[in-house]
Amino acid sequence: MRGKAALVAGLMLLMTAPPTAMAQSGGQGGTDEVTFYGHIFDATIAGPNPANTEAPVGEDNFGLGFGVNCQDVGPALPGAPTPLVGDDWESCQDEEGNKMVMFSTAGPVDVQNRAEFLQNGAYSQLHNERGQTKPVQLDDSGSISASLYGTWDTHGWVVGYPNPYGTNCMGTHPPGVPCMYPYWGWDPGVYEDVVMEATMYHANLGERTNSSQAPPIQEAVDSGEATVVAEGQWGPDQVVNGLPGSANAFHWEIDLGPPQVEEIPREDDFFLVFTTYQSPSGNDYCYDCPMRWWSGEFFPPSFELPVENAFTVERTVPNFANGKMAILGILNTPWGSYDVDEDSVDVEIEGPQGEVTPENIQRYSDFSVAHGGHFDPVNVTWIWDYRADDVPPGQYEVTVTGANAQNSAQATCTASFTIEADGEDLAPGEAEEAACGIQGVATEEAVEEAREGANETTEG
Repeated sequence: MRGKAALVAGLMLLMTAPPTAMAQSGGQGGTDEVTFYGHIFDATIAGPNPANTEAPVGEDNFGLGFGVNCQDVGPALPGAPTPLVGDDWESCQDEEGNKMVMFSTAGPVDVQNRAEFLQNGAYSQLHNERGQTKPVQLDDSGSISASLYGTWDTHGWVVGYPNPYGTNCMGTHPPGVPCMYPYWGWDPGVYEDVVMEATMYHANLGERTNSSQAPPIQEAVDSGEATVVAEGQWGPDQVVNGLPGSANAFHWEIDLGPPQVEEIPREDDFFLVFTTYQSPSGNDYCYDCPMRWWSGEFFPPSFELPVENAFTVERTVPNFANGKMAILGILNTPWGSYDVDEDSVDVEIEGPQGEVTPENIQRYSDFSVAHGGHFDPVNVTWIWDYRADDVPPGQYEVTVTGANAQNSAQATCTASFTIEADGEDLAPGEAEEAACGIQGVATEEAVEEAREGANETTEG
C-alpha cells in the first residue's frame, strides 16, 4: 500500500478551485486508458467483487459460479429438463444467478483466495472504501472495454460449492460420500448462441468507510438509482470449452462503447454487471447451464476506462524556512493514494545557469496509509540546503513529477522561487506555489498545514 506523507495529517477531501495567485503548468492533459482488475471471490449480483488498478498478482486462479434456470419468452424448449425444485423460470436478464459484479474501490485488495475472503465474514478482509477521491472525468472520444474469462459448463456447479475448485458427481450418491471424480473447472463442449451482456453504472453506495460489508449494488440497480455509464453485448455466438485447439477458459472481450456520462461524482462508486445466457432466435433461456467465472493472476477479469484525470500533481509548494528551501509536492489519483507509483515521484530544479543537481537535499515521505485512509493524497517534501550547494542567485523553477501505479498516466506541476544575493551570502526571495490539473483534495487549510510541517522539518 502507498499513501500520505508522514509530515502531513488530516488533509480534507474537499473540492477547491486553484488560488488565483498560483502559477499553472501543463502535463495534466490527455486521455489515459486506466485498467481496473476484478478480484473475484463470489458470484451473483448479491455477491459483488472489488475492482481496482492493482493487478491480481499472486491470487489463486479458480472458477466460481452457480447453476440457474431462466426463460424469457415462448414455451419450454424441446428437451429442456424440468426446473430444479424451488427454481421457477424467470427473465434471464433478471436472474441473479447468472450475473457477476465488479465494483470500484479506493483501497487495495490484500485477499489472495476465496478461503481468505470468507474468513471473518467475507468483506471484512477487503479495503472496499466507497467513492473516489475526486470526480472521474471520462473522455467520450474513447470506449470502455471489458475482458473476462469463464467456462460455460454442462454440469451443476452448486454440487461443489463453496469449494472454489468444486467437485461434480455423476449420478446420485449418499450424503457425505465423496464424488467419484474431481471437477477440474471446465467441461469440454460447444455451446451455441451464448450472450454476455456488460453494463457499467455509477451510484452512491453509502458511507465511504463502510468497508466490511458488501456494497448494496442490487438495491441500487433494482431501485433505478444507478446511472448507466456504458453498456455492450457479446454474441449471440459460439463458446467452445476445453476441446482440442481451444482454451479451457473462454476469453470474452466486450466493447461497451463511449461513456454516456462526462463525469462520475466523487461520492459514487462505479460498477460493472455481467449477465450471461443463451439466446437463439430471441428466445432467451438458460437451463441447468451454470457459468463459471474465472479469475486470478492468469485469468484476470478487467475493464478499461478512458480517463482525463487519471493522475495529477495537484500542488507544488516551494517555501523558504530556517535558511533552507522546503519543496512540497501533493499528488493524487481519483482512486486513492495507493495508486501513486512511489518510484516515479521526483523533483527537478532549473536555475539561472540551467539544470541544478542538488547534493544537499533530503526527501521525506511515507507511502503507507492506515485502513480507511486511502482518500488522502500522497505528500512528499524535499528539504534543500541551497546555501550548502552554493548555487547562484536568480530565478528558479521547481517541477514535481510522478505517475500512477500502472504508469499509464504521468503529470508535472511547476512552481517558481527566487534566491537573492545578500553580500556574499544567499538570501530567500519570493516563492510562488502552483496548483495544477483538477483539484480534489488540497484545501488551502491543508496546504498551510503541510507548509508548517515542512518548516518544522527544516529546523536544525
